[in-house]
Amino acid sequence: MPENKKSSPFNIVSTSMFDFNLDGSIKPNFLFHRSHDKIHSRCIEYPFAASKIGNAQIILDVGSAKSNDIWLEWLNNLPITVYATDYDTFEKEYDNIKFYQSDVRNLPFQDETFDKIIAVSVIEHVGLFSPQVNAENLPKIDNNGDFDAVKELTRVLKKGGELIMTLPFGVNQGLILNDEARCYNIENISKFDSLLKPFLLEYYEYQYAECICYYSEGSPKISLSQKVSNHLSGVLQSTQVKYKKAEDMHGFYGSVTWRRVPLKNASAVNYNHVDGIICGVWRKIG
Repeated sequence: MPENKKSSPFNIVSTSMFDFNLDGSIKPNFLFHRSHDKIHSRCIEYPFAASKIGNAQIILDVGSAKSNDIWLEWLNNLPITVYATDYDTFEKEYDNIKFYQSDVRNLPFQDETFDKIIAVSVIEHVGLFSPQVNAENLPKIDNNGDFDAVKELTRVLKKGGELIMTLPFGVNQGLILNDEARCYNIENISKFDSLLKPFLLEYYEYQYAECICYYSEGSPKISLSQKVSNHLSGVLQSTQVKYKKAEDMHGFYGSVTWRRVPLKNASAVNYNHVDGIICGVWRKIG
């Protein structure tokens, strides 16, 4: 399927880094600010996935029940047919999203249904003992759950269609996040090549702004207020005290960011939190 070269409004996901409460204090956007990893990888993954929709007319989003509201609202406003699926139930109804509760390894769709399928940080959990689901009855445990999930997604993908997938990526290929997810590296990411052809693989690593390569604890930090004050100095000056209080409370910093790094230079370890992700497009051939 040819790529849509023209930029379209529905290929953009945008949201502010923070908002102001009624009392003038800073209200962090937790898509960007979380105490344990500072800036969430979804800031890279959602825009990447959105930019790869192209001219698709019918798409499937996988793992939707736990997606950020910003992403779901964006999907709901697309001028195309949108399906969604998750092992857990949807907490909110959307006018333009047709939700089906299912195991991604056994989808209720016919062969070759979708132009594009989106799986943002989902596949790495499938089949594990602790797969990050809320249901009382856990899905089947299987070490090959990630491969079986991609195999099933390949079945419902049209010929020439594309799987837009993001995964934890780095130097190791063991279990991470308290055994709730797999990590992929330059060797085992190829396990999906027998199902789909990798068309585009981009690697992003969480780094401090002052550094060229990844550094662990102890790297220099610059507060978020310093970073944004160049752009919003007039607005922030009157709220610096309250801002600093919010910053200390939530522990977020602006000196850290996600950078695109050559795949061969991946150095993230990804044990307790995700410091490296791969954003890719795999195409169904033949």
